[in-house]
Amino acid sequence: MRYQQAIADAVSVPVSTSSLLLLPMLLSNVPANKKVAVLTYDSRYLDAGIMASLSIKDTSRLVIEGLEGTETYAYMWAEKGQIRVADALSDTDAIIESLRKREDIAAILCECTFFARVSPRIRSATGLPVYDAALNAALLVAAVG
Repeated sequence: MRYQQAIADAVSVPVSTSSLLLLPMLLSNVPANKKVAVLTYDSRYLDAGIMASLSIKDTSRLVIEGLEGTETYAYMWAEKGQIRVADALSDTDAIIESLRKREDIAAILCECTFFARVSPRIRSATGLPVYDAALNAALLVAAVG
């Protein structure tokens, strides 16, 4: 995401480096009194600079949840190879459960490509619209034909 504009300027085709590019649209799509949850690998990286690059000044309508502190985070950080599916599902389910308790969330954006694998699970468990890297890529492909 940090290099989106530089990459877009350097190539002659549309490019989308992150599903975060969908965030301004999602904030416009949901009621003003509702929030968008953003699921990410590490929430500490979604800082003011990233939000500014998306032209988001007010983050009060965002609920940002990361995997930091989980087995999946530790495993991915250590780059030990293949992710342990049971841990990944358990860690994702814990985040889903915390989101299900909130009535103010109207949509979920999965920022990390890892979450594209479990987006259907998140959608089924929450009943909310879920957007991810695969959907972002499909949108780009559909737009250019």
